[in-house]
This record gives sequence, structure tokens and C-alpha cells, in this order.
Amino acid sequence: MTMHEFESLYQSSVGYGMRKALSGQQNRQDVNQEIEDLQLHVKQLKNKLDELNERSEQLEVEEREGREERERRHREASEDISDTNQKLKTKLKTLLGTVMAH
Repeated sequence: MTMHEFESLYQSSVGYGMRKALSGQQNRQDVNQEIEDLQLHVKQLKNKLDELNERSEQLEVEEREGREERERRHREASEDISDTNQKLKTKLKTLLGTVMAH
């Protein structure tokens, strides 16, 4: 090989090395950008999860309070019915007692 061919081969090798280095650098930048994008996505998902957990807790509290209120109303209604029933029994016994006495 002549000196000119060696120089040409050297320049070609240097060019190839530069292209590979630039390609590697670009790939590294792409990967770093993808990492940043994924980290942002993870942060957004964590925020959404926190919001959903908070909403879930609120719904549980609302449901528990609603259930307690319904139970209270049911208990009051049952007591009212029981009182009314007792009064009617007493009245019936009284009426039956007066009818039987005659």
C-alpha cells in the first residue's frame, strides 16, 4: 500500500469512529430523554394514585356516615312502631277488659 492509500484508510477509519461516537452520543441522549419522560409519567401516575386514594377514603367516610344515618332512622322507626304497638295492645286489653266485664 502506498502512503496515499494509508492516509485514505486512516481518514476513513477516523470518519467511521466519529460517526460511531456521534451515534452513541445521540443514542445516549435519546435514552436520557426517555428516562426523563418515564420519570415524569411515573410522577403523574403517583399523583393520580394519591388523588384516587383520597377520593376512595372520602367515599368510604360518606358511605359509613350514610349507613349510620340509615341505621339511626331505622332504629327510631322501629322504636316508634314498637311504642305504637304497645299502646295499641294496652288499649285493646282495656277495651276487651271492659267488654268482658259487661
